[in-house]
Amino acid sequence: MRYKYFSSIIICSMIIFISLSSIVTPDKEVSELEGRTLEVIPLPSFIRDLFKNDSENILKATQDNTTNEQSRTDDLEVKRENAATDQLESNIRFYLKGILNGDYFNRWDKYFSDHIVGRDYFVSIYTQIQKMLNKNYINGVYFGKDDYLFSLPTYSQKTEEELEIRAQFFNELANKYNSSQLYLVNLPNKHTVYEEKNPISGFISPYNGEFSRMVSKLDKNILVLDMEQYLTSDASYFYKTDHHWNMNGAYTGYSYIINQLRTKFSQIPEVIDKGDFQIEKYKSCFVGSDGRKVGQLVDFKEDIEIWNHEAYSEMVIEINGKRSSFYHLDNIDERSFNNDYLVYMDGNNSLEIITNNDINNDLSLVLIGDSMSNPLIPLLSLHFKNIYSYDMRHYKGDVAADLQNLNPDIIMLISLNPNIVSSDSDIININ
Repeated sequence: MRYKYFSSIIICSMIIFISLSSIVTPDKEVSELEGRTLEVIPLPSFIRDLFKNDSENILKATQDNTTNEQSRTDDLEVKRENAATDQLESNIRFYLKGILNGDYFNRWDKYFSDHIVGRDYFVSIYTQIQKMLNKNYINGVYFGKDDYLFSLPTYSQKTEEELEIRAQFFNELANKYNSSQLYLVNLPNKHTVYEEKNPISGFISPYNGEFSRMVSKLDKNILVLDMEQYLTSDASYFYKTDHHWNMNGAYTGYSYIINQLRTKFSQIPEVIDKGDFQIEKYKSCFVGSDGRKVGQLVDFKEDIEIWNHEAYSEMVIEINGKRSSFYHLDNIDERSFNNDYLVYMDGNNSLEIITNNDINNDLSLVLIGDSMSNPLIPLLSLHFKNIYSYDMRHYKGDVAADLQNLNPDIIMLISLNPNIVSSDSDIININ
């Protein structure tokens, strides 16, 4: 009997020790081992702010003071107070809804799971055991043929009614900005192009056919570029360890897009030949998002390429309102868990503006997309006077008003299939 009590005491002591250790250990923002952002403590932001360190509070206070000095009018002060009140009310509604539907408690479970002391050690042991057992699905990643890794989506196919609603959204956009030509560019998913490399026998993409069914409901004044029908599985378009395309894929996409645009806009220059670029290759430095999820099981690194052109030196490049450049070599690092893909446009930004003063046309392009666009933008900039690239996940301005003011020749909505056909997409959400 006493051994029974003794074992219970040991177990309880271990639980208390692990719990206390997890609480006092500072939270990590990201897991390099799993290649993802970890759950933050699920408390309202105004409560979390109370636990920030002094330097963060001082910085915030300094920023607030600067803002106050720059805008002292009563109207702006009232707007600021109203915005703060609205934000507080929104936060309260959000957390009440989360409590009622159970999401709030699920987030607490996920938070404790993400920040338990020694998590990286246990994850590492788990993945090693799975590999020893010759498992081809570990940490949400499939190990496919020819060293290709795949993160396959959990996806519910859209009903015809949902596709009709999404098509109507694009039809209304085309009518609203009828002085601009609207293009809808469907980029291919890696697992769609390389279905035969997937370890699941007979795998078929869950997105199969949805885009074409939605397109059949679009007005004829919307021009559709479907790259999913253009790429074949016998060439290298994607990084093996990442869901993004490599520079060969980006160049192939760029060539297809420009050739299609030229059928309507003859003043657009022809596709630039590969030989006109100065290609710099950084060997064996990149492990992509899929590879980072199973980092200790990936025994190779991929190359990163930079494609420079002599015309780039004369362009004016602004990222989030500051002068910048197309390529940011400081993001290339030989460490396995560094995201070298950030070398293109310094990652995802709210607004990027490129001005090409040497081109012989006055065409302007508004590009609304995501990280797949980053290696495309330098290539496209060789063909337009102005490019305005928005990432709606980060842009906080009024893009609808921007489009009215810019009145661009071309509005291009470009993303992967699920972001185009899904009404709840954060990427293409122009109001």
